[in-house]
Amino acid sequence: MDMEAFENPWMKKIRFLTKLLLVSVAFNIGLATSVFYMRSEKKNDRELRVKKVVLEKTNAEVLAHYFKNSFKELVRELKDKTVLQDGYTKRDLALACLVNYHYLNVEKAISGKPLQRRKLTFVHQDGGEGFQVEVFPNLDDLDFSLIEKFIREEKFPFSMEGLFIDLKRQGSEKDPVLEKAFFAAFEFTLLHTGLKRLHESLAKEELLDCLLEGNFEELQKWVNQTKLGSSFLDGMRDFFSQSLKKGASQSLSLWVALDSDYIQRKFTDLELHGLIQHLKENTVPVNIFLKQILCSVRSDEVRKEAALKLYQFEKIVPKEPYDHEEALKRFLPMMFVKKEAPKQESASYTPLQKKHTVSEGESLWKISRKYKISIEEIREYNHLKSDKLKPGQELFLPS
Repeated sequence: MDMEAFENPWMKKIRFLTKLLLVSVAFNIGLATSVFYMRSEKKNDRELRVKKVVLEKTNAEVLAHYFKNSFKELVRELKDKTVLQDGYTKRDLALACLVNYHYLNVEKAISGKPLQRRKLTFVHQDGGEGFQVEVFPNLDDLDFSLIEKFIREEKFPFSMEGLFIDLKRQGSEKDPVLEKAFFAAFEFTLLHTGLKRLHESLAKEELLDCLLEGNFEELQKWVNQTKLGSSFLDGMRDFFSQSLKKGASQSLSLWVALDSDYIQRKFTDLELHGLIQHLKENTVPVNIFLKQILCSVRSDEVRKEAALKLYQFEKIVPKEPYDHEEALKRFLPMMFVKKEAPKQESASYTPLQKKHTVSEGESLWKISRKYKISIEEIREYNHLKSDKLKPGQELFLPS
């Protein structure tokens, strides 16, 4: 007998409803899954679009923005690792602006790590002018942490050029700490060491004042010539030649002290005349130099200019018209020495002289400073064969 004939009709309905419920659940699950994936795809697509927008921001656009930022603003950007073009990040470009426009000494900050250097070009938004910026593609997280530490701890975390610009801006009221930082720069030490061979008593402050009369490009050219093994003297003469064009008196006085023979041999009368006009300080080397020109074979105009400068230093108004022989008697009286007898060692001098008795502990240098004449003059005037002096010894000096 067929069992289905005796099956309860409600059981059929229950089975039908169960199947219908399962189909409905399956449909809803499928629908929910589809909606979830559609939303996820939209979200991912939106994230990709945002990321694409960030990546499409060019290096030039970021540089143009950073160009206007202050030192402190750029330092804050050193933490931003947002990727731009060609693998560079915002912190790379912020560092580039700190180095190129604020003179951050990045070499010192990362303790001598070799830097790879590349050039990026951007156009300034306001004027449309093109600029090239040097960037450093090989720096990592450790390097940036060292750079930030260096900026926090150093009072003047700048390159030599930055220190030079700040010192020039300060004028005569220089910050001693800033001066000390400049003296510690390799480039300054290189030049000072080279010049000390020519002028043993050259003070760092004296050299600094001379360098600040020029510009950094001239200084850097001299440093580069020295680094490349070129003649140190050639680099020095190129630098001081620029000082002559600008009439920089301190630099010219130092040049006279360092290189007097070259100036006398190689300068034209016109160049020599101009140099003498710009001398302002009556230092011993300058005084000797002017007296050498006074009795040289140069033109009357040059010799007169040397005499007028000597008169000016002694605050004496010369007679008019200019008398060259009178100037010689005034400034080089040893040329007019007259001997009383052939065998007599001592000489009878013209009235233009003084007598000085040497005291205990006195030296030629102290006497030269006291009377504002050169050691060489004292030697020649008294026919000294050595620099040793004895207490009670009498020396004759030009008045």
